[in-house]
Amino acid sequence: MNRRLSLLMPLLVLVAAGCAPSEPFAPVAVRLRGQAPTILYVSCKPALVKGFKVVKPDPKRQWIEDTDPVVWQVKFDTPTKADTASVGEPVPGANEVVPLAQPLDEGTRYEAFVQLDDGSEPHIGFELAKLAGGKVSYEDEYLPESEFAKLSSCE
Repeated sequence: MNRRLSLLMPLLVLVAAGCAPSEPFAPVAVRLRGQAPTILYVSCKPALVKGFKVVKPDPKRQWIEDTDPVVWQVKFDTPTKADTASVGEPVPGANEVVPLAQPLDEGTRYEAFVQLDDGSEPHIGFELAKLAGGKVSYEDEYLPESEFAKLSSCE
């Protein structure tokens, strides 16, 4: 019996490990500041930021591709500790690489990215209409500001 258990133990460990999420949620959120969606980088162990961008994924797909159009993008010449960018508005120290050609559509899903100097690009999806009333897109939900503050706190 012990021999069977010892043979099964590595398999049980692998199965149990597969039950946990493989990655924590992305440290990115979006909320409205006035009429502008604002991207927030909320990492407790932040990397330096190289830029921010908003992509319009194809609504027929459940994933994002490199060919999806970038509707707005800013980049920093030197990576910075910036943690906020309002879409379509000047970001101090950044160059606007892709200007916002037209206002974002209320009912369209967009993806907000933070481009980090470690090469990663954490991101979160959002729709303007769902941000109304002080909601924040974070951890794949639209949360009240107070709930977002609790969940994103580093304390």
